Amino acid sequence: MFQQRSFKGDSSYIQAPDFHLESEHGLFVATTPWGSKSKSRIFTDTIVDFYLSAIRDSDSTSPFPKVPQLSDSANHLRTAAMLGNEKLYQEFNREQYTIGVETVLIAIGQNEISIIQVGQPNTYFINPENFPIPIKHTPSLNYQMNQQGESRLPNQVLGLERRFDFQTESFYAKSGNKILMISRDHISKEIYNLSSDEINIENVGRILSKNSKEPYWIGVLEL
Repeated sequence: MFQQRSFKGDSSYIQAPDFHLESEHGLFVATTPWGSKSKSRIFTDTIVDFYLSAIRDSDSTSPFPKVPQLSDSANHLRTAAMLGNEKLYQEFNREQYTIGVETVLIAIGQNEISIIQVGQPNTYFINPENFPIPIKHTPSLNYQMNQQGESRLPNQVLGLERRFDFQTESFYAKSGNKILMISRDHISKEIYNLSSDEINIENVGRILSKNSKEPYWIGVLEL
């Protein structure tokens, strides 16, 4: 199950990601396009097409070397991200930059969840036995340049270079786990005090709105 919410803020704007969920096959793709949305959908389609083809055919070959430390589903997700990145670069960005995407890719395999994050939203692993665990936090370009109050600009995007170095994170997963996603630089400490049952768009949105008038987007994916 996936839920999302946006808050526009007083004086600035945040772009909400587009998302694609394949519940039956355990795949989630969130993309924030910086450029044409139709071009960013080509990125999403590339991810989905390769990943679904790979998990359906155990004998399929990978166009990139596999990482021995990663599971099959994590390697499939990694390869799909590399293909999506190269697709955008080859078709739209070789001569001049026209499209880049921030993304969160999530693959749910057997007792495992794998995550790739480039840019925002920032991601948190929610385990019933623990408080929220940050997976990766990427500040916006505005934050790094100390330009507060402006509409958010991305720090990292895929598609601008033929190769992009990203990490694939994997966690042991079980029913009841959640992935919390937040597009915003400032995250209130109160969120880290929420239990797994309390992590939902209402509670997280209330905390974010109470502590700052900055815009935000939040999403909660429940396994």
